[in-house]
Amino acid sequence: AITYIVFCGIQITCLFGGLFELPEGITYSEYARQGFLQLLWVAVINIGLVLILKVKCSPNQKLNQILLVLSICTVIMIISSAYRMLLYVKVYDLTRLRLLVLWFLALLMFVVGQIIYYINHSEFKIGKGLFITTLVAYMILSFGRMDYVIAKYNIHANTYITQSDFVYLTYLSLDAAPAIG
Repeated sequence: AITYIVFCGIQITCLFGGLFELPEGITYSEYARQGFLQLLWVAVINIGLVLILKVKCSPNQKLNQILLVLSICTVIMIISSAYRMLLYVKVYDLTRLRLLVLWFLALLMFVVGQIIYYINHSEFKIGKGLFITTLVAYMILSFGRMDYVIAKYNIHANTYITQSDFVYLTYLSLDAAPAIG
């Protein structure tokens, strides 16, 4: 828990210390990818750890406090990763992969929110909650007209559309047509 607190302290300092600035010597792509991969490893470890310890250990207030700290640190990392991805999108526009990463980060935030609730309320049916959350998130993704969202964002975010931007927009599905037209 102490290691995560130190790491999250560094994340918060970088997140709010250089607001909307990129660290020197790193590209937007590297910055976003690095934040996402760090988050992915930590989230898998933390969620797995919380679930295993809640099932295998007897109820303990100290354990719950440590698990809560780990979960809050995971939330900080999700915010840091989303911030990095939004910086990347701001500079290089939205693509399917970038939108999928943002969707996944939103889903992960809901999952960790349920984990935090489960830490304090052991009677909560965590499996059922996570299943329903994932199902709803997948349905939103499936029926959310991803290409329309991408086209609309990219058109409104740019005052000047280059030929390569236009070519990218034309390769999107017919869902993007209302935003392009």
